[in-house]
Amino acid sequence: MISFTFRLALAVAALVIVLPAAVRAQEITAASPSPATSTCWVTATEQEFNILQPWEKKQPRRKRGIGALIHGNRLLVSADLIANSTFIELERPTDGAKTTAKVVGRDYEANLAVVQPVESPDNFLEGMVPLAIDERLAVGHSLTTWQLEKEGTPVLTTGIVNRAEVNTYALSHRRFLRFNVRISLENKTGGFSLPLVRDGKLAGILLSFTADEQVARIIPGPVISHFLTDLDDGDYQGFPSLGVGYAETTDETFRKYLGLNGTKGGIYITKVATNTPADKAGLKEGDVLVSIDGKAIDRRGNYDSDRYGKLSFSHLISSRYVGDSVELDILRDGKHMTVNATVTRKAPHNYVIDPFIYDRGPNYLMLGGLLLQELSRDYITSFRDWRDNAPIELQAAMANTDELEQGTATGRKFVFLSYTIPTPATVGYEEMRGLPVESINGKPILRMEDVAAALNSPVDGVHHIVFSGNRPDAYIDADLADRVNDHLKQSGMALQRIVR
Repeated sequence: MISFTFRLALAVAALVIVLPAAVRAQEITAASPSPATSTCWVTATEQEFNILQPWEKKQPRRKRGIGALIHGNRLLVSADLIANSTFIELERPTDGAKTTAKVVGRDYEANLAVVQPVESPDNFLEGMVPLAIDERLAVGHSLTTWQLEKEGTPVLTTGIVNRAEVNTYALSHRRFLRFNVRISLENKTGGFSLPLVRDGKLAGILLSFTADEQVARIIPGPVISHFLTDLDDGDYQGFPSLGVGYAETTDETFRKYLGLNGTKGGIYITKVATNTPADKAGLKEGDVLVSIDGKAIDRRGNYDSDRYGKLSFSHLISSRYVGDSVELDILRDGKHMTVNATVTRKAPHNYVIDPFIYDRGPNYLMLGGLLLQELSRDYITSFRDWRDNAPIELQAAMANTDELEQGTATGRKFVFLSYTIPTPATVGYEEMRGLPVESINGKPILRMEDVAAALNSPVDGVHHIVFSGNRPDAYIDADLADRVNDHLKQSGMALQRIVR
């Protein structure tokens, strides 16, 4: 005879077996972070503008990644997942429930973004467990990458951190702390924005993975924490920089010339950008930067980090917050000096040449077939084998951005003739392209707004365009250009975009 206790146990077991897998996953693991309780699929529809024909958009495409749940009912993703997005959708891996989402914070330099359900975040994410951030990851530590199969089954892969360095991220020229992880990742749906976890905490977000080398490059916890702390105060400022160029001092003859015989390290300051923390602190070209906040800088520009080993001195600046003060020990004319710098960040849109363009199209204006644009790095690199094929004047400008920035007014842009469409107004100028614009109708051109204003004042019915570099001027019949513009507009072309 079967006892009552045994029958009750069978009944309970049967009840557990028939519960849906999604419910079991939520109930069993709700107390601790896991892929089932601490992540969501994030699917973004991206539609970029055609940077060479800026009145057009490219075909939309879908990108899918995994968002890591953090405090405040938000999901952390890499910014390349949501860049240029027109629609974002979240999906719970446990039951497939979906909802639309919005971006509530982003930094394309640091390649990080935060998304949140548009409606009722508390309801959609109810019962899920946010991840704390692990800021103590170091070389030699192991961590686990969270991936998901299409149906939501977790795929966990463990790797080892084998290098910490300061290097560029995916979307900009800025350099931040970056870890290399030796790991063998499977090719699963959702290659963007994979979370890496250690001891139940978020230790990093995937930047890229090289299958041949079995190496993942990740955004580590300290960078993530900096981003979130800054975002949470309601006035996002970003990661600061010092504003200097430098040369190594490994050559003994050079060191002797600089008077560094009794000094172990130090780097030679070759450039001090205008209106930067270094400039405002009084640094000069020819100074030798010896230490920052007491951390000695060696001849190659590195310092000894207690946690990470050798790192670029720039990490001592980017790891601070905008408005912080740092102490700079310098050598000038053989004499030691100490100055204090208040670190700031120059926003990407304040550069003469935009380091990148996301979430909007490039600024441009059409004049009877002459396409005038503001230069960006994206424009130059859009050419196939751009070092061989991009216009040489534009490559030279990008290679000398520091010189362009010196002493320029805030808001200045590099305006150039991008392309010439053969029209009745551009006869004789069909081959002109890639030319920097100096003035139009006698008015200096410092930004696209200046172009629009100058075209209101043709001289004797003619638009006179002066290019830099001893290039021939262009003379465009104003009435004919207006008629061509009307025709282009009727064909569906937007004639200008000026967005700040």
